[in-house]
Amino acid sequence: MAELELRTASDTGQGYDVVLVRGDLDLRSHDQLRGLTGSSDLTAPLLVLDLTELGFLDSAGIGAIALARRQAEERGAELTLVAASPHVTKVLQVTGLDQTLRVCPSVDDVQAP
Repeated sequence: MAELELRTASDTGQGYDVVLVRGDLDLRSHDQLRGLTGSSDLTAPLLVLDLTELGFLDSAGIGAIALARRQAEERGAELTLVAASPHVTKVLQVTGLDQTLRVCPSVDDVQAP
């Protein structure tokens, strides 16, 4: 299992904050993402979770993504996911998150609202 690493780029000048999620987002690590996405440091109208370097995603990780959406909405922001790997894309499809959240293939494809 790969340790979860989170990196942020707050207010990138593009109108969105980016959180790069690297490693495994699972029961052992999901609280890290929950804490970060609720941070007052993220203030842009769009929060982007960049999952391109995510190695593993389980139901606890899905729950953390769902909470990130609620946290973003509570502060008037939108959540967009970037998912380039086939594994992560498949999990998003199976859970239906790809139907309720905007999913882009790369950060370059993200546009602020």
